[in-house]
Amino acid sequence: MNKQLLLKATEYNWDLIGPGDWTEKIWLIYRDGSYEIISHFTPLYDENRIITRIAETIIPLEKKKQGMMDIETFDELCELLKCEQWRDSTVCDTADDGVAWTIESYTGDGNIDKTSGEIDYILGHRILENIVGLLPE
Repeated sequence: MNKQLLLKATEYNWDLIGPGDWTEKIWLIYRDGSYEIISHFTPLYDENRIITRIAETIIPLEKKKQGMMDIETFDELCELLKCEQWRDSTVCDTADDGVAWTIESYTGDGNIDKTSGEIDYILGHRILENIVGLLPE
């Protein structure tokens, strides 16, 4: 039996990235309260190795974690996902680096229900900040 996806949240590292740094982290939260976290990293290199073509040389490493959310936290997350408007149109969030997000919730049949929109910052958007605050570590 396939698990039904409830939420997909992706955090993107828009800071300077070097060997060993994380590049993105993906949370997949399922309707039964289970979750997967997939983290991507740039590989570490030997100090003596010269990288001439970074785009062709760097292949992200991946780490995965699975678990079950605490029932109270999961219920709180489900309530937040019901909010009609995730972004506050009065918030001006223009940063130059840090972390950016995409967040999507899904209907029971697998269609996107709500989205945070294009990859962007969420600072000051209370609902999105609260959703992210409930994601498992």
